[in-house]
Amino acid sequence: MNNNKKELKMTDDLFFKHLMINSQNIRTLLCQKLIGNEVKLETTAIVNTELDIEYQNLKLHILDILAIDEHGHQYNIEMQCSPIKENNFKRFLVYGYKMITTSFKKGQDYTDLKPVYQLIINASKKDIGDFHHYEHIIELCDDKYKKIPDNYSLIHMHLIQLHHIDELGDIHLQDEFNKAMYTFKNGRENDIIDSSKVVEEMINMFDHYVIDHDTLMEINEERDTAWTNTVLHEARDEAKLETYIELYHAGDINYERLKELSKLTDEQLNERI
Repeated sequence: MNNNKKELKMTDDLFFKHLMINSQNIRTLLCQKLIGNEVKLETTAIVNTELDIEYQNLKLHILDILAIDEHGHQYNIEMQCSPIKENNFKRFLVYGYKMITTSFKKGQDYTDLKPVYQLIINASKKDIGDFHHYEHIIELCDDKYKKIPDNYSLIHMHLIQLHHIDELGDIHLQDEFNKAMYTFKNGRENDIIDSSKVVEEMINMFDHYVIDHDTLMEINEERDTAWTNTVLHEARDEAKLETYIELYHAGDINYERLKELSKLTDEQLNERI
């Protein structure tokens, strides 16, 4: 058994997908953060349980989570463990535009278009470009007067950089969303924040996920080992058979001895000799 398994973290991409797909509470909590408190969300649903697969610059990308609430708003939520570079950031924008265009129906009035919301969680230790804080909100904005036109901005992108979460004071860390972010970053080492149903659910789901993951890895290891042993065994048997056949053709053993050593039927031997 391999004792050098990679230790899973709560920012693991596959665990994050598992959590978002299977936890209504946590998924809705993140979506509520994006849309703000003016609209109260009761439920959210995953649109892409199979996940959309696209090619960009000949590289395979997965649109992590696409959710929708009961009001028809769409949410793209991603956990990024690798440093986010320019091509990644532009990909986020492309996904945002795609969410808008796919929701637009022919003949629809443009004023009926609903904004889309994106949450990008940077779990790496490197800042995204010139963004150097825990939270950044990117919307359509008049750069001169710093005015955000009401109802004009269709893409609302929230960037969360987990390595800057210490910017938050104790009071802000007790916010349920920030508790979730702190738990993603620190796992069980969360003695700074008060526990809550969200935190407990995250940890419980992670514990079960780790058990299932380790079990699957062990099964795969055992299967691979068994397959390797079988291949080696078959290779050794084939090498022995070829040696027996060479001895037979050289006249060192007769047919009956060849049949005894090879443990093959007459029909099988005739195909080989």
